[in-house]
Amino acid sequence: MSIIKTQPDNNETKNALTDALRACRGAFVSVAIFSFAVNLFILVLPLYMFSVFTRVLSSYSMATLAALFTMAIFALLIQAIIDIARSYVFLHVGSFIDRRLSGRLLRCALSSALSRGKVKSIQPIQALHRFHGMLTSPAMFNMLDAPWIPLFILVLFILNFWVGIVATAGALILVVLAIANDRLTKSALRRASASMGAMSKTASVAVRNSDIVESMGMSPTIVKRWHVGNEETIYYQNIASKRAAILGATTKFLRMAIQMTVMTAAAMEIMTPGSVMSPGAMMASVILVGRALMPLESLVGSYQHIGDLRADYATITNSLAEAVDKPRSSVIPTDVAGDLVVDNVSYKVAGIERPILSNINFTAKPGEIIGIVGHSAAGKTTLASIIIGLIKPTNGVVRLAGSDVYAWPSENLGQHVGYLPQNVELLDGTVAENIARLQETASSKDIIDAAQMAGVDTVIQNLPNGFDTDVGDQGSLLSGGQRQRVGLARALFGNPHLLVLDEPNAHLDSEGEKALNKAILDAKERNCIVMVIAHRPNILQFVDKVLILSGGTVQNFTNRDNVIVPIAQKDQKEVTGPKSSASDAAQTEPATDRVAAANNTGTSESAS
Repeated sequence: MSIIKTQPDNNETKNALTDALRACRGAFVSVAIFSFAVNLFILVLPLYMFSVFTRVLSSYSMATLAALFTMAIFALLIQAIIDIARSYVFLHVGSFIDRRLSGRLLRCALSSALSRGKVKSIQPIQALHRFHGMLTSPAMFNMLDAPWIPLFILVLFILNFWVGIVATAGALILVVLAIANDRLTKSALRRASASMGAMSKTASVAVRNSDIVESMGMSPTIVKRWHVGNEETIYYQNIASKRAAILGATTKFLRMAIQMTVMTAAAMEIMTPGSVMSPGAMMASVILVGRALMPLESLVGSYQHIGDLRADYATITNSLAEAVDKPRSSVIPTDVAGDLVVDNVSYKVAGIERPILSNINFTAKPGEIIGIVGHSAAGKTTLASIIIGLIKPTNGVVRLAGSDVYAWPSENLGQHVGYLPQNVELLDGTVAENIARLQETASSKDIIDAAQMAGVDTVIQNLPNGFDTDVGDQGSLLSGGQRQRVGLARALFGNPHLLVLDEPNAHLDSEGEKALNKAILDAKERNCIVMVIAHRPNILQFVDKVLILSGGTVQNFTNRDNVIVPIAQKDQKEVTGPKSSASDAAQTEPATDRVAAANNTGTSESAS
């Protein structure tokens, strides 16, 4: 046994965003201080104008004007430096949160995608990137400046009571408009977003299956559906945009009207006998009102972005909270050359009454080849996923060399497991990178050895750039057979102790099937446990035992000859016996059905 360093536990993952924000408390305090200083320096321009009107124009002193100008420029320079520092702090906060959470969110997305019923999506990662971008956007700085609006209104009250009243009323009106903008556009934007998401999903599936769409003449229907969804999206986007445009224009009108009202009130105060208000104070009031209302005006236009920020925060939090509670063993075996034991395994999905698997028990020893057969939806692929530790059984446990494969850290278990799924997709990169499982430290010898074990080395050498050939998007530059054989080489890379092959000969020609059979027998010689899920009977001739699944339960687990011989005898009878519609149907019967039928026959004969 050996001890490994584990990744952060699930509680740390679930609270990762809260912990990251808590770690940035010092930065947030600094930003608050910087925001106060920036808004305090906003008073420089009104004070400068007030001083020019009251001191310079009355005294015609050039020295006073020069001194005031120099001090004002110096203050504005300090304000610019503080503003840059504030931006830099948020830039580093956003980068810190992104680096701290992006890997965890990707792991959450990967584990969530393995669960049945969950949508395979990287939406939480996209939400994190938007959250990061929002932290450094102008909307965020408008939100930081908004709390200091009372400071400017207080100064306006000091200058003149009625000017302060007008400014307060104007600020309240703009706040109401910001809330109204959110209420009037949220529903339309939500519907437009939902329609766009459904439309994009339809288009993505159609493009991914363009051969089916075009060959069967489905493109007109797809385009028609696209137009219907697109029109719905445009309709709701137009509704939201029109409402936002009306509110935006109203906000600008009100801001300028409020400034004019402030100037009018100040002018009336100046014209009042005995007034102490000066023209300089009037101009300073107008500037202060404009500066006080500017963040509110911006918030009216960017209120939707604030709503998006809240939504992204909720998406990230929910994704982390729903992280799969997968245990991680800190002690793992160093020698994995032991038995594979499937002990009373059952698997049930919420919402489905009948369990997919029920009370599965069998043992596979090193050097054994186990064939798994059964009707469609018998649970074969689900059993394979449980065997390699992808999903957790509802009951029971699968052990390899005495250790629970589900609790075994995947980065270590993966070194001992080779897996070839039904639908082979290759990752972006070269053929060599795919065979090496994207390991940067993989040697050329190990890559070539895996290709030779899969019998695909000659095929790869005939590609344009050999092992350095780019496979394209999801391996699209390779044929189905080539992808499957490269996938087999990837499964064999590193001489795994457990090899699970799900329909490994589905896309292979006769040459590829010979190479597959040789690879399976070679793996047996290396004392590897090989699990083969098969529909074609010819691959079963190499297995040692056959596990027959029916309705999620083990119908039989027996030696190969107890299954293959009855099938051969049945085939021989069908060839030599009288032809009928029943025999014709039997000749085209799938291999898994024939295996199950042969097993039933054997069971009935034994019972009689």
